[in-house]
Amino acid sequence: MVRQQLTESGEDIGAQAVKFLIVGIFSASTHYAIYMGLILYASAGEVLATLVGFVISTIVSYVANSTFTFQAEQTPETFVRFWLVTICGGIMNAVVVWAVVKVGVHFAIAGIVAIGIAATFNFLSHRFWTFAKRPDEIVE
Repeated sequence: MVRQQLTESGEDIGAQAVKFLIVGIFSASTHYAIYMGLILYASAGEVLATLVGFVISTIVSYVANSTFTFQAEQTPETFVRFWLVTICGGIMNAVVVWAVVKVGVHFAIAGIVAIGIAATFNFLSHRFWTFAKRPDEIVE
């Protein structure tokens, strides 16, 4: 018999991963909407538009993941941890794309591989570090 790994809220890791994916799709859509809106309606350049979209969508992702995915308290510590994981995930994504393209894989496939690896890293990092219960927070 397979045991489910349960969270403090009684939710298994698979259910949390699905929620993380839903939040990721919503966050990516938010980023893209802001990006397009700033370019089309505010005459912003592409780089500025994507940076603003990234910052706002990351804040949206933090709020949604802390409340919906991980049911965790929003604190300055979790906010900083979330940003650190997000930045590391972004760097990891770029490095994986570079490495996979360098060995001769088509850029489209490299992008999919990189997104999968970075998303897995982000989910596990947020679950076990960003929003993990600290020993002093666990009440039995």
